[in-house]
Amino acid sequence: MTARRRTRRVRVFAASATPEAVAATEAGEWLTYRWGCAPDGYVTRRQLGALGLCPGGRRPGAEIRWGRGFKRVAYLYRVADARPKRVPSAAQLAALGKAMAARRTCTRCGRDVGYCVPTSTRECVDCMFPVSGLVAGTDRAWGAPTATQWAGEAA
Repeated sequence: MTARRRTRRVRVFAASATPEAVAATEAGEWLTYRWGCAPDGYVTRRQLGALGLCPGGRRPGAEIRWGRGFKRVAYLYRVADARPKRVPSAAQLAALGKAMAARRTCTRCGRDVGYCVPTSTRECVDCMFPVSGLVAGTDRAWGAPTATQWAGEAA
């Protein structure tokens, strides 16, 4: 039985921001850089967001590859082509606030519980799992002793 040979995929990496590389990017071709070798003027989407910018509908101009077999990838965008982020209006922010308040409101008891209730029941935990009554001699449903009981045991 003969052993199968694994074919090795070779990737050509751009060394730096040469004029040929810039021309290739403007022509719509894809450039690949190794980790830490990307030229100035290219940033990731997250870095664009930190600068208050967005890609503005543009496709990535290059990519960074790293890891074993260069399987990990991060797409790079040109800062010169980026646009400012859109800022929501006061009406949009108010609508988002109302929507989040509706997600935090229990449909059974009607109170704002401070967390998003499950969409399957739209009820808070207290309404989903009602307690029939407190355990005798405690202030909690699961039987934890009260502060006076703890003080009595210490004496």
